[in-house]
Amino acid sequence: TGVTPSEGLERGGQTVTVTGGNFLHTPTLECRFGLRRAAGSALSSTLVLCTSPEHRSGEAAVHVSNSGRGFQGDGATFRFLETSLPHEVSPSRGPLSGGTRVTVRGIPVRSSSIVGARFGAQPSAPGWSGD
Repeated sequence: TGVTPSEGLERGGQTVTVTGGNFLHTPTLECRFGLRRAAGSALSSTLVLCTSPEHRSGEAAVHVSNSGRGFQGDGATFRFLETSLPHEVSPSRGPLSGGTRVTVRGIPVRSSSIVGARFGAQPSAPGWSGD
């Protein structure tokens, strides 16, 4: 069994691809991340799409069941990452036209973490600095 991507935010909602075998197109197919059940659908007998549930940060084993009972998996895991909130944002304002480089300082994150920001409803261009 394989899981792609192998990590996502603890708030859930991430589409996760699970590879394995003997998956069936049934309305009762479910995924499980640790003890949390999640929606899933078989794309083929070897490929399932799951939506990650809300889960505390840390590793969770991923299993799939065709019937909602008898979950099976081969030790694949998904890492739930803590959602970081900023402690400092500078500058505190900029032009409505955008283009201002903004520095956000907060809880330390790894460079392999999912990092992003929104300004109102507008997502920012991704960038990373370990400073």
